[in-house]
Amino acid sequence: MPSRIQNQPLHKDFSGIEKEFEVCLSNGFPMLFFPDNIEKQFLCDTQESRKRSFLVTGLIAVFLYNLFLLTDIQMVPDIWKLAWTIRICIITPSMLLLLMAIKKNWLNSKLEYIVDLLVMITTVSIIIIYDLSDHHNASYYHTGIILSVMFGNIVVRLRFWHAFIISWTTFILYIVIVNRIHNFEPANIMNSIIVCFTATAISQVANYQMELDERYNYLRSKIKEITNLRLSISRDELERISTIDELTGIANRRLFDSAFDKEWRVALRYQAPISLIFMDIDEFKAFNDFYGHQAGDECLKKVARLIKTNVHRPHDLCARYGGEEFVILLSDTCLDSAMVIAEKMRHSLDSAKIPHQNSKVADHVTACFGVACLIPSIEGFHSELLENADKALYMAKESGKNTVIPYTSKIGCK
Repeated sequence: MPSRIQNQPLHKDFSGIEKEFEVCLSNGFPMLFFPDNIEKQFLCDTQESRKRSFLVTGLIAVFLYNLFLLTDIQMVPDIWKLAWTIRICIITPSMLLLLMAIKKNWLNSKLEYIVDLLVMITTVSIIIIYDLSDHHNASYYHTGIILSVMFGNIVVRLRFWHAFIISWTTFILYIVIVNRIHNFEPANIMNSIIVCFTATAISQVANYQMELDERYNYLRSKIKEITNLRLSISRDELERISTIDELTGIANRRLFDSAFDKEWRVALRYQAPISLIFMDIDEFKAFNDFYGHQAGDECLKKVARLIKTNVHRPHDLCARYGGEEFVILLSDTCLDSAMVIAEKMRHSLDSAKIPHQNSKVADHVTACFGVACLIPSIEGFHSELLENADKALYMAKESGKNTVIPYTSKIGCK
């Protein structure tokens, strides 16, 4: 089950989710339960880390459990072979099988219950060995039961209510068994019961506090995650606003300057051609005077969309250079190819037939284009390419407009 925050689309407003976490954090959860939707997400988000923890503590438990094989001969000499059979042939394989189930994700949805079973069978096996032996040393076996309960509560860190049921069920079984031992003095029975009760209660308090802290930290981490996502979105939005022309929606001068500098360095490294197209709408002042500035803004938007449809490669860029002037950056593009693209743009604009009754060029909006190309050199500057494209644009305006003019050495000499 994916995280509600990490895997959902990034919306600008996380207020609803954040509010749920904040209310839950403020109200507290003394019974160690979140509201249903948060509880499901909590269990989902913590499952993988708990699974890894269970595998490590499970292997430790197998080792420690079988370490007591060394003491069975002295503590329960009357049944030590049976005790070994229970440990080696029944409980240890069962523990390893359950650990394998966890590792292989065979019962992922039942993870907590598998671990409950792992702790329970370990503890019950010690109680059974304790009950089967008639030797007076068996009375010391209650320490193994205490260790098992504390291991489940503090090391394995069972969920509190799972730990509560297992711990106190174990304690009740212990009371039943300890009273069946005939050679155990009443005073010793009472003492062992109190010791077992105290150890169970202390480990339960520790277990409760650990889960309480885990849940508080989970809510705080989710609130922090939302805050970081919101800040990230805000930064992205600010970056977008700072590099996009507000009117036309294409790149602005700032983004063009940055992209031009980057592409110039790439072209210099690989000695590849880089081209610029400067475009200026013909008679735009007359358009604004005749139709008004609002219509002029709409005209700029339409022109921006038209020229952008002719630029397809990811590293190429259309930008509003200022006023009614646009610039197109074409990386790894020779002059002839740039001329073809500029001519397509001129044709697209000519075919759009945006009315311009006050134009001396045509009865619709037209534009002139200046095209320049360079292969960068170490001694050169990208301002040279800008100047060349600007000179070509000037020649296009002088040549009757609605035309495309490339920069040549002849223009440079003029």
